[in-house]
Amino acid sequence: MKILIGTPIRDVKGYCIYEWLDSVKALEYKFDVLLVDNSDTEDFVDRVATHCERIKLDARIIPLGGMRGKTVYERIALSHKRIRKEVLKGGYDYWFSLECDNIVPADTLDILLAEIEDAEVVRHFYPEKTRPHIEVDGIGCALFKRRILEDFKLGEYGMCDLLEPKRVYSSDNWLYLRLWREKVKIKDLHNFLDIKHLQ
Repeated sequence: MKILIGTPIRDVKGYCIYEWLDSVKALEYKFDVLLVDNSDTEDFVDRVATHCERIKLDARIIPLGGMRGKTVYERIALSHKRIRKEVLKGGYDYWFSLECDNIVPADTLDILLAEIEDAEVVRHFYPEKTRPHIEVDGIGCALFKRRILEDFKLGEYGMCDLLEPKRVYSSDNWLYLRLWREKVKIKDLHNFLDIKHLQ
């Protein structure tokens, strides 16, 4: 079984990236790590690569380049597009989407894999940064079976919905909406994991 942790990173996450990388290193499962950097320059890639080497985390880092002037929506969408390409090209069975400001327990993958047997996607809700009593249901801690990435594109955002043409979507919200419309089984988890959402 092949699992890819594929995560967009950016220099604005410098405040939490080392703690996040340490937590990824501590995960108790065999996986590959792909970090897609959408910073304006490649300086952040060097910092991340140095820390990965220090903690002996084997991570592949792809700098997208040409990001200056692009919106957050664009940066993340382009990162997701690249992650999808790498999942399909690399023959991975699962994509573990773990945002680079979410710290999860070491046994997270064991728990998500056990829960995904009767679903196509398992996502764990996590606390909002500034209001931890409120849960967030995005793509920050979610496991996707390969079929989802075969059947659905990543990296689409903005006014992309013909049914609601004036509504703006992020890449992850647009993906989830299409999954719901197609009646793909998504399992939502609460309180299985003690997730720390870094500010």
